[in-house]
Amino acid sequence: MRRNWTRSELILAINLYCKTPFGRIHNRNPDIIKLAKLIDRTPSSVSYKLANFASIDPSLIAEVLLMLVSWILMYGTNFSMTGKNSLLKAKNFFLSMIIKALLPILKYCLLKVMTLKVL
Repeated sequence: MRRNWTRSELILAINLYCKTPFGRIHNRNPDIIKLAKLIDRTPSSVSYKLANFASIDPSLIAEVLLMLVSWILMYGTNFSMTGKNSLLKAKNFFLSMIIKALLPILKYCLLKVMTLKVL
């Protein structure tokens, strides 16, 4: 049965989120399993909550953007950079990569906004 997260559960979850590298947020992580047992929730629900925190974490979003910039600097020569429109081509390529990276986050935020209950 679904139940809302209490304030103390959220504090414990955010504490674990701050200590867990993004790649280790999954329901088989021993720390997530331990917290799940402590607060009487499933490891899947705890890992899902940590993933929700990650979806709005500005530092993680900045890290993704930094990786994109690095990727573009290393591999961005795959498209033609010659001619008078080369700067425009580079800008369009860069923006398309940012949009692809942020699209899942934007979809998640939009879904949350659409499901808000109006008082």
